[in-house]
Amino acid sequence: MYLLMCRRCYCIALIILILLSAGCVRQGRYIRVNQLGYRPGDIKVAVFLSKKPVTIRSFSLVDASTGKVAVRFSIAERAAAYSPFESVYRLDFSLVQKPGSYYLEAGGARSPVFRIAGDVYKGTADFLLRYLRQQQCGYNPLIRDSCHQYD
Repeated sequence: MYLLMCRRCYCIALIILILLSAGCVRQGRYIRVNQLGYRPGDIKVAVFLSKKPVTIRSFSLVDASTGKVAVRFSIAERAAAYSPFESVYRLDFSLVQKPGSYYLEAGGARSPVFRIAGDVYKGTADFLLRYLRQQQCGYNPLIRDSCHQYD
């Protein structure tokens, strides 16, 4: 009996935790960034997307290591609606040249962490070529066999 009550308490606590954490997330608002990162001298643009109408007047670039706002931008360029997203904004932060790890915040959304550094593309070609080698179809010399033989 006691074990059954404990299980119920744990289940109720888990459900409450899930419901509370779901309320913390702004549903339908996203910031898309180049997940490899940006080189210091390059154009740096992210895209804010919302499934509901939202007005963005500013956005912030936050230092991921300290959690402090590095730069606050007062202009977000509105763009045309895209698929299910009613509100779309271009977030241009090209003025930032300082290397580091950052994320963007705008309209209650937060981007993934990305880097600004001169070496953000280092090793990318090797990674892609390894991926293509793994995904190729036909004879694979690494495993000495063919894939999709019976498709």
